Amino acid sequence: MKKLRANKRGFTLIELILVLVVSMILSSIAISKINSNSLMLAARSVLNDLYYLQYLAINYDVYNGFSNYDNSYFQIYFHCVANIKTSYNKYKCDHKEIGYSIFSDKIGTNTSNPDADELVQDLFDNSKLIGARFAGISIDDKALSNKANLTKAFNIKNAEIFYKVNNKTRKANRLMVNELGEFYVSSYVSKLNKYNLIKSSDYVVRLSNSNIISKDTSICISLNNVGFINIPKMSEKGQIVWYSGIKKTPKYCHELNNQ
Repeated sequence: MKKLRANKRGFTLIELILVLVVSMILSSIAISKINSNSLMLAARSVLNDLYYLQYLAINYDVYNGFSNYDNSYFQIYFHCVANIKTSYNKYKCDHKEIGYSIFSDKIGTNTSNPDADELVQDLFDNSKLIGARFAGISIDDKALSNKANLTKAFNIKNAEIFYKVNNKTRKANRLMVNELGEFYVSSYVSKLNKYNLIKSSDYVVRLSNSNIISKDTSICISLNNVGFINIPKMSEKGQIVWYSGIKKTPKYCHELNNQ
């Protein structure tokens, strides 16, 4: 009985501190794995839709009878989610959620914004459309694929497209694909009612779950000009997305910025 009482002594202060330190380390590892798993799931989901986007562009003719039929190329557009209702069937963004829409801007006049009838059907669920709510879409949210709202589905805070021009990095929010499966970044010129297509040798889609970009809070999907798509392997320094300059200096995913 004396030995039993002796073994019931309480923890010392040092032992308590050690327990707390170990608990914090284990918690940080668990949180890191959750974050990285969420990023990878988001990247794989977007990668699958990029391949689907390419398939649509190659297999479906979007020529609409006008000479500027490249306006109707299938595209993926990353945008804020319009989640605040302002009036009947009208919404606006509070810029707290990010998502994407895949569509062909071919109905009526080109507006650069997806209409409900222009969104494509989800490959795995034909009852859903691949799109997040946009201010121009008047549609029931139940008709939209959950994965397209990247914030709700994967806790993604930012989605950006980067590309190279004259060895400098530029940023965009749209990728368009022509009938040969070739990718272009694009911006919409409202005065001309036309898309400005720019072809690059390399494109990157970067997703991040924090406003502070680091190798642990971001993941990249790489594309080249002939349509090869992959998720670069992660190294100790991060994902190498391309090499630049005469010395072929590696450019890491988390280092990308608009120059």
